[in-house]
Amino acid sequence: MSKAGIAISKSPIGPFKYIKSFRPNERESRDMTLFQDFDDSAYLVNSIDGNSNMSISRLNDDYTELSGETKLIFIGQYREAPAMFVHENKYYIITSGCSGWNPNSMLFGISDSVMGNWKLVENPCVGANYRKTFGGQSACIFKFGKHIMLLMDHWKTEDLRMSGYSILHVNIEQDTITIPWDENLIIESPPHPSEISL
Repeated sequence: MSKAGIAISKSPIGPFKYIKSFRPNERESRDMTLFQDFDDSAYLVNSIDGNSNMSISRLNDDYTELSGETKLIFIGQYREAPAMFVHENKYYIITSGCSGWNPNSMLFGISDSVMGNWKLVENPCVGANYRKTFGGQSACIFKFGKHIMLLMDHWKTEDLRMSGYSILHVNIEQDTITIPWDENLIIESPPHPSEISL
């Protein structure tokens, strides 16, 4: 199958109306994420070709179709679980390697624009078990007030329904990301819900 699906709603919590499923650009669509830029343009970021490559495709104005503008990145690098964000006019993608349900080294990429030239950099994780991404895998990036946060899946292969999550700070300095492990994460002065964004 390896398809993407489209459903629409007037509210983030539904109800949703299913529109269709399809293969973007007539290629399989594996792990994927969506990203919305400052100008409200939106993009589908997905692993393709058996996870060997990654694709970025701009959506049309109502986000229900592809616009036709597509770029291949990380060619032959076998990356999955993309999570994209922008900070101070630099664009970043956090990705996972491909090792089934087993954790592996996270890597991040950087570019001057969504459709620009992406450079795959290094593992941003810092702390015990950093080479295995603390036993997790990137799921999504979100902003919580002034903080940039990473949500990670922690898969339990013996019972996937009991898999859990962790949330960690994403620190950025001179275009370099670090993600330290923190078992007792506390965020001071939680913002109003209106300040939380993807």
